[in-house]
Amino acid sequence: MEQIAKMRAELSAADEAVCGRWLETRMDSRREISDPNGEALKRMVEKHLTEEGLVGDTCRFIRENLWDLVFLKSEWVIGGDGWAGDSGVGSLLHILSMDENINILVLNNRCFAQTGGQLSKASPKGMQGGFYARGKRFPAMDLQAIARVFPQVYTASVNILTDPAGTQRAIREAAAYNGPALIVAEVPCANAGEITAL
Repeated sequence: MEQIAKMRAELSAADEAVCGRWLETRMDSRREISDPNGEALKRMVEKHLTEEGLVGDTCRFIRENLWDLVFLKSEWVIGGDGWAGDSGVGSLLHILSMDENINILVLNNRCFAQTGGQLSKASPKGMQGGFYARGKRFPAMDLQAIARVFPQVYTASVNILTDPAGTQRAIREAAAYNGPALIVAEVPCANAGEITAL
């Protein structure tokens, strides 16, 4: 952004408009809006590569170092329910409260699998775990209900095993959504004997 803004003053009105449109839409995850402006910027940079002076130097720098940043990338944070609902819930809520274009995929196996079946806030009521043989007395935390406190958040709940098509659809919708997105995906748990379902 700094490189593009730096050279705008030395460009023709048409090329300055190309830069302006790209700067305005660079963070828009709707590909039909941002991609054409990215293509136009790439063509403009290619046109000025051989020029002397600031414009040519900047275009060469963009071509050699920043070419893969012209188009918006889909950014994802992936973690388990122990992270999202327990140790990292504060960070999760902080991310969702912002208006950033970031996607979060929570892989919910309903327990801390890495500790041998310790129950998490995502464990359903009555579930027994390796650290909690008498069963959990309280219902699972509803991360989606919490996320819906923020009106700008896209939320979806999927089951990776029973509905792979729905999972793919939710991931595509989250990536295309212009703002924070949260997908809670039910996944099998080895500690609960579910790994054989894979």
